Amino acid sequence: MVLGFTLGWVRKYLPVDIPVGLALDGVCFVLLIYILLRMKSEKRFSFPNNALTWVWLTFVLYVFVQIANPYAYNRSLWFNGFRTALFPFMAYILFYNIVQNKETVKLFIKAWLVLATLAALYGLFQEFFGFMDYEVQWLYQHPEVATRIFTFGRWRRFSFLASPMSFGIIMAYSSLLCMVLLAGPFNNQKKIILAFLIVLMLYAMSFTGTRTAYALVPIGLVFYAVLTFRKPIIIGVGVMLLAGVVFIIMPPLNAQHYIIQTAFSGDDKSYNVRAQNQEFIQPYIQNHPIGFGLGSTMEASGNPVLSGFPPDSQFVQITLDTGWIGLLIYLTIFFLGLKIGVEAYFKSNDGVMKIFLAALLTSIFTVMVANYPQEAMLMETMTFWAIAMGMVAKMATIITNKQKNNTAIE
Repeated sequence: MVLGFTLGWVRKYLPVDIPVGLALDGVCFVLLIYILLRMKSEKRFSFPNNALTWVWLTFVLYVFVQIANPYAYNRSLWFNGFRTALFPFMAYILFYNIVQNKETVKLFIKAWLVLATLAALYGLFQEFFGFMDYEVQWLYQHPEVATRIFTFGRWRRFSFLASPMSFGIIMAYSSLLCMVLLAGPFNNQKKIILAFLIVLMLYAMSFTGTRTAYALVPIGLVFYAVLTFRKPIIIGVGVMLLAGVVFIIMPPLNAQHYIIQTAFSGDDKSYNVRAQNQEFIQPYIQNHPIGFGLGSTMEASGNPVLSGFPPDSQFVQITLDTGWIGLLIYLTIFFLGLKIGVEAYFKSNDGVMKIFLAALLTSIFTVMVANYPQEAMLMETMTFWAIAMGMVAKMATIITNKQKNNTAIE
């Protein structure tokens, strides 16, 4: 998890381009083999025999056979594309076996919040003290990046993450994680810490200039309110949404406030450009159910239509690479992960387990929504999503087994 959070930053500033993704895949593979062998000897390894696993495995195999896609122009790009499909599945299996009880889940959540807090603090450091010398040098070396992150007369902050977009989205679902946990059966000291983290992460998020991140927070809150359907939660979420509406319709206080307001104005020029691009590409998608091969939109793909095409959406990217068939399988993975988690949430009588499930489900749902307007599955978010899916699946198994044991005793 730490590697997934930091390797993108390491890669960005190294003087030479190295395949850090391979390093992460290698670590995950070694860990998986180690745990497999150890648990096999101890007879503790368990394969998540559920619909989610089989559909996810189907997607990995489907991406694997994309090497034979007749519409692919450059098959050398297949390897990197296949890695991005294999890694989250490996992480899912890995954490399904690592999680043994709610204490393991608590440890993961604490570790993630520590990483997210460090990212928020460094993002605020960039805002108030400026970029470090090596960051300025990197921006000078990549003027195409600099022009994208200098908007409305100010720099969008990216902390030690891959981009302002990645930083903003991580702050969005990490703050939502804290918001849900705030309603849990925890002592006042922990709730004060969670409240502080919420303010810190939302404040840091405001400097990213990522409109998608701003919209994800109310969307995540509505999902949590619907999931719990408890009167106090609905009232609390309603009050927060009402405060958000006031913040949106009031006169802008500064450029930062104005950027946040544009996420809800309905007149986002960048969104209109994306919509036009997606409308242009629809006929090609409809006529190619298996897609154009992995890496189809990369400059190196050689595709006369798609080379350099900006998908501006993870869902569009997957559709162009693997067709609408691949997109349906991918969406099914999200649906089954949420379905398993929601069913477990209503089965459980353990207050802590329920709040952990609610927090992870809200974050998973938020990541799913983020995939529509952004290519959100960068290394950090992909790592979090895969681990969260594995833990939700394992918690569902623990809850089901506990119910079976209780029934057998009765």
